[in-house]
Order: sequence, then C-alpha cells, then structure tokens
Amino acid sequence: MKTATQMMKAAASSLLLLPTALAAAGVEASSSWNLDGVNQLPFINGADSSRPHESFYWRFGRQRAIRHGDWKLVKWDEKPFQLYHLSEDLDETHDLAAAQPAKTAELQSLLDQWLDQLPPPLWIRPKLM
Repeated sequence: MKTATQMMKAAASSLLLLPTALAAAGVEASSSWNLDGVNQLPFINGADSSRPHESFYWRFGRQRAIRHGDWKLVKWDEKPFQLYHLSEDLDETHDLAAAQPAKTAELQSLLDQWLDQLPPPLWIRPKLM
C-alpha cells in the first residue's frame, strides 16, 4: 500500500474518480455504463505497477489533444498542431511538431481514431475576432 509520502508517477484525470470511488465502495461498474476512466485502486495500493493508461485524449469545441506516454499533441482552434515531449519540457515551451513530423503524424492518427468514435460536439465556441 502506498503511504502518504509516496506518489504515483502517472498521468491522471478527474475521469478516474468515479470508477475508483465505485470500486472503493465495493460497487462493480457495468461495461454498459461506458465510463471513460478506470479504477485506480490497483495502482494506488501497489497491486499493479504498470501505467493505468498509455494515452489520454480530450476535446473541447475546436480544441483537441492527446497525451501518449511522454508526448503531448495539441490543436488549438485553427492553429497548427503543437508537439511537446513532456519528460524534457513539462512547461510546453518547445514545439517539436516541425522537428518530429513522424511523431506528430503518429499522434495525430491516434487522436483522429479516437475523435471518429465520438459524436459531434454539441457546441463550438465562435471564433474570436
């Protein structure tokens, strides 16, 4: 079991709270609920030392992104994709998209596959002047 002085070194999201809380309460989540997150208890108590997720995806209006391992690809509105290697650039100050076209294409493909599974957004923020 992890103590208060130990830390999980894996990306996390608020989407993980519900499945983890259900498991902690002894409730088995039904696959029909289509929860985005997974139960984190095995990772918290040390029963599983792997990464809970290889990738995180998100979308908000025209904005979309993927975090895959130590890489993050971001698309803000009409701007080009931006690529960051988070283990070397946590502040996201060095866009590597032009220098790493293969990694950019790989992550864009993964992101597009995920987006194809989603319904269209219900709202899109109007473009700012």
